[in-house]
Amino acid sequence: MKRTLARPLLVGTAWLMCACPGPTNVLQSNGNPPPRRRLQPTGNYVAPLLTAERTVRIGALYYRRGGGGGVSTVKIRVGPNEDKLPEVGVLEQWTGGTGGQMKSSVWVAAFMASSALGRELIDYRFSASTRGFVDGPSAGALFTAAMMAGITGARINPKATMTGTVNPDGSVGPVGGIAEKYKGALKLGYKVLGYPVGQKVQKDHQGNLVDLEELAENGGAKAYPIATIYDAYRLLTGQQAPKRFIVSKVAMAMPQAAGVYLRRAAQKWRSIQLNYKTRFLQRRFANREAIRRFKISQKYMKAADTMAAGNKNAAAYEFASRGASYSFTTFHYQEFLMYLKAALITKKTNLIQVKAAKMFRGSVASKRTFQKIRSLRKPSSVDEAISHVAAYSLALENFAYLKGAKKLYFMAAVLKARLKGKVSGSELKMLSRSILYMGVAQSKSLKAAHLVGLSTRSGKGFNLSGGRMKKIAMQVSSMAMANLSYCDTVIINSLVRRTRKPKAYWQLMLTNYLAARSNAHIARNLSSMINKGSWQWSLAELGAAVSSYLHSSMMLTKLYAVGAFAQMGGQVRTVRRAEALLAMLRHASIRARQSAARAQKTVGYIPLMSRYFFEVGEAMRKSGQTMQIKALEMYWRSALLSQIAVMLSRAS
Repeated sequence: MKRTLARPLLVGTAWLMCACPGPTNVLQSNGNPPPRRRLQPTGNYVAPLLTAERTVRIGALYYRRGGGGGVSTVKIRVGPNEDKLPEVGVLEQWTGGTGGQMKSSVWVAAFMASSALGRELIDYRFSASTRGFVDGPSAGALFTAAMMAGITGARINPKATMTGTVNPDGSVGPVGGIAEKYKGALKLGYKVLGYPVGQKVQKDHQGNLVDLEELAENGGAKAYPIATIYDAYRLLTGQQAPKRFIVSKVAMAMPQAAGVYLRRAAQKWRSIQLNYKTRFLQRRFANREAIRRFKISQKYMKAADTMAAGNKNAAAYEFASRGASYSFTTFHYQEFLMYLKAALITKKTNLIQVKAAKMFRGSVASKRTFQKIRSLRKPSSVDEAISHVAAYSLALENFAYLKGAKKLYFMAAVLKARLKGKVSGSELKMLSRSILYMGVAQSKSLKAAHLVGLSTRSGKGFNLSGGRMKKIAMQVSSMAMANLSYCDTVIINSLVRRTRKPKAYWQLMLTNYLAARSNAHIARNLSSMINKGSWQWSLAELGAAVSSYLHSSMMLTKLYAVGAFAQMGGQVRTVRRAEALLAMLRHASIRARQSAARAQKTVGYIPLMSRYFFEVGEAMRKSGQTMQIKALEMYWRSALLSQIAVMLSRAS
């Protein structure tokens, strides 16, 4: 977070970032290892509700650009929440003293702290009191650990602090300026310092490499890598966090009947892929990019066949859908090149608009998919409700990408008209991305129609409550809005300044941002198709919140946490923080199975959709860096749907 201590001293800003402990022994302020006390025996721990407010004082690390760091006192308060609505606040010393990035990190911390302890965001009231002018996301791990301590009542070590962001699976993400922060903390006598795993050696503001553990040891302290919020809690309190049951990977396997259903559905994708593949090859006209996309399509279909042979039917279905999507975009990209060539030769620039009208008119049956989902009977089990939520999430993403494709196509057409028929590099990128979105939209639409049938009616009695659904949606959408605020501040605005391209351009070109932003404003998408206040609206509203939260989280993860850079077709070119990615994958898999265990205990079974996304995540994790990053989203979807199942069960 950025920080200055008082308004008259607004000379330089400081980036406040907090770190968390690793799995190694953590030292107390006196240099001795802390006792490994457990607050509860290992199991599906559910924290008690509070009857009075608790205050936890922590020292948040910061640094100023250009050098210099220190520690700022932050008061975290956790108390009872009688209204059962999200109540998360930041108390400022000055008007506008807290930036959007820090506010977002407080929201994320509150959500993660409550869910880590078996509770919901609306079970407590959270606040953080800051001093001066502060901003930045890197106090997330510290805030989460402090809020967990506020809930459990654990005492904290006043000489312990950390820096690191928090990801949706509870893993701790990378930050900057750690060396300066540590130097400031050591001057103030801090003895236990944490840093995100994979960041042991960092550059200081002068460009010199600094070993953080050596730096801490030379200052009379100890520094430890922290991988998760549970490590952060242990570093801050000296206690093990209450543990949760975890189901085996075998328990996450799809039942035989679901496998048969998915195997049949995958045949539809194979037919689509074969159709566009045949048409593509018949034309014998393609450039290097079209050939590259065609090869990717073939690769996905081959992987789907391998998965099916191994009875991994969820993964086979998912990979087949991706192969078909790439085949679709390959054909339409090829067709676009033909229209473009004809337009340049004949100087009839309206030919590209003709192609656009043709493609947008007949490619995606969006409304038919929505009508199919909407016409289904009211869910009678938690599992049916979860499948509806997942299907609405995908169907709404279909609308987002379809609208984005149209806007990009016609934005490119306007640019081309301004250039008097000439084709610029920006125009080609927009047109290419537009066609990619059409393929993604087609995939989302058909997938929603297929997966809404993936559910069971078994389990205890269930009554779908619109009010309860709205409260759950509010919790998830609050997280999404916090993420979007951060994306706007750090990523979108930065791209606008650096490239001088309009904000609307980047809002359309960044795939995850497009879906997240569109589904954050659900009323615009649904008002003409579903009656507001109906049970269908409640399910769609929750599906939109899930989509917005996951896509905004993926954007932050790719561009910030792991530093993944992709080609126009979505294939990852490089990952700057490969170690961080592997750590996130390990924890995301565990988190998904922990959430499944809670669902199994509370609902009586693991939702089929949670199992589906877990199996897909496991397969993607073994399929190269492009798929490894996508695997994170699959694990997150699995965990979040299990959490929602528990929330729904509590309401019934």
